Amino acid sequence: MPRDFTSGNIGVRIYEGDCTVIEKRSGVHGWVECGQRFLLPLPDLFDSGFATIPANELAHAVKVYEMDNPGGELRKLLTATPTKES
Repeated sequence: MPRDFTSGNIGVRIYEGDCTVIEKRSGVHGWVECGQRFLLPLPDLFDSGFATIPANELAHAVKVYEMDNPGGELRKLLTATPTKES
């Protein structure tokens, strides 16, 4: 089951092994996935000034979310190595 982290009309959807940018679009019910999926974990500096499109879009969505939700778990979920639970 994916987890959505949203702020305004943009956000990040995290799946078990990857993530993608999501948007609210006019005339469409719910959140729409846009762009490619990125494998997790992301590198620590995925949102540096050297990021390229479409990684730039993901960095933007993360920054918007973090501005409205400081101290949240989104960045940790994106950059931490997933663990397998027994």
